[in-house]
Order: sequence, then C-alpha cells, then structure tokens
Amino acid sequence: APPPKSSALPSPDLSSDRVDYDFVRSHNLTRGPHTIEVTNSSTQPHMMAIKKFPIDYPRGQAAKDIAAWAADPKGEVGPAGAGGVTEIAPGSHVVMQRDFTPGMYVLICFSPDATDGRAHFRHGMEREIIVR
Repeated sequence: APPPKSSALPSPDLSSDRVDYDFVRSHNLTRGPHTIEVTNSSTQPHMMAIKKFPIDYPRGQAAKDIAAWAADPKGEVGPAGAGGVTEIAPGSHVVMQRDFTPGMYVLICFSPDATDGRAHFRHGMEREIIVR
C-alpha cells in the first residue's frame, strides 16, 4: 500500500521555548484548548512535563512535592497526573494540544544535565502557572 499522506501540523496559538534551565512562553496560558509549539533553543535535550494541582495549592509547594517524589518515587506515579512533551533535541520542535482547565500547572524538566547529570529541575527548570 502507498504510504499515508502526511498532513500539516496544526497552527499553534502559543509557543513555548526550552532554553537551558527555563521555559519561555510567548504569552500567558489561559483556560481552554490550546495548540502549543514547543521549541528547544538550548544546547542540550529538554522535556516539559506538565503536572496539575488544585488552583488553591500553596504557591511553591507543588514544585517541592514533585521534587520530593522525583528524589524517591517508591514505585508510585508522580503527583497530580502528567502530560507534556518528551525529551526533544536542541534545535527541534514539536506541537502539542491540550485543554487547560482552571488550576495550578507546574512545568518541569526531568532531563539529565550534560555537565553534572542532575535533573534540570534541580537547576531551576520548573515553573508554576495559574490558569483561572
């Protein structure tokens, strides 16, 4: 059979760039469905795990809870569910779609650092975002 015809990727309404130890967004995230272009402009691979918490979760605590789980998961699934983008190489991009409901979202990178092997979130690559 002939190979399937490829279709164009959906047009993004938001972009998010991976730079070493940070997530840079084109604008604030709002509730509802979004098509997000995720780019890696850094010098090493990065990922973007998305964890959702209740909107009234204490600021700063969500990232601490994820870090504690990552240090010793004890065979348990990570806190608050997951989603996001798997590791992408420098200079690459992917497109993801997700419906964001109100809550606190933590963006976090678990990729190992090229210099010391520690997960990138240990270098500060985490960000809390409130969606109302």
